[in-house]
Amino acid sequence: MNGGPGRSCRRHVADDFTSSHAHVVETAFTNGEDEKRSVLVVDDNVYLTRATAQALEAQGLQACGAMNATQALKLVAAQEFDGAIIDIDLKGRVDGVELLAAIRELRPGLCAVLTTGHEPGVVDPPEGVMLMRKPYRMSELVAAMFKQDAAA
Repeated sequence: MNGGPGRSCRRHVADDFTSSHAHVVETAFTNGEDEKRSVLVVDDNVYLTRATAQALEAQGLQACGAMNATQALKLVAAQEFDGAIIDIDLKGRVDGVELLAAIRELRPGLCAVLTTGHEPGVVDPPEGVMLMRKPYRMSELVAAMFKQDAAA
């Protein structure tokens, strides 16, 4: 689907974001080309970004973390991703909905799930994009993202 053999996850590391989740587990969800699916996780909460990336890797996915829209766009410009998990309330001038629109200009059709801590009905996601409320179950998050992929 995306990328080629040997594709790797190049991390843009924030000051307080360690690369402790750099390993990739051996049991993989693949994209049909015997490659691990790669997911971009964007959240300004370093602990949630790290925990989500580690949980994705425990499920056999490759994960990269970004703390803001600028970091996320640099990663997307540099490599292919099969999906993205983006918090709506990012610090800075660009929110998660705007970031998703910018990412899809670079990678049309990218599977994505937006996350929020807000009560249901406070935020309206773009058409066709799943919105999941925090805290979420990782298995539901992964299923929602790649269900979109199967439907495409």
